Amino acid sequence: LRVPKSMRWHMFRLFWFTVEFGLVDTPDGVRAYGAGIASSPSEAENVFDGDAEIKRFDVSEVLRTPYRIDIVQPIYFVIASFDALPQLLIGNIEAEIAAAMAAGDLPPVFDPA
Repeated sequence: LRVPKSMRWHMFRLFWFTVEFGLVDTPDGVRAYGAGIASSPSEAENVFDGDAEIKRFDVSEVLRTPYRIDIVQPIYFVIASFDALPQLLIGNIEAEIAAAMAAGDLPPVFDPA
């Protein structure tokens, strides 16, 4: 609620790459926890058997990564643990978003629609 309206699009990227399409590292390996993966067999296959790029979660990179909602995701981010999620918001997320906005978006890894 404290994030200004101008930064909300970037907050949604956090949502997209965690709640919707998040992966978590566990002692048994990488596991999916995102609802978009759990509800889509094609997403799950893409994560574990496909050509998807799996990257360590870096808040700056996530905030700069474009996505499309109408395709199987070409990139996913892995958090170290579920304890890492609330830590994202405890810090100064506004400063992280401002830095990401100043740096600009990364090139998309998909064909633009």
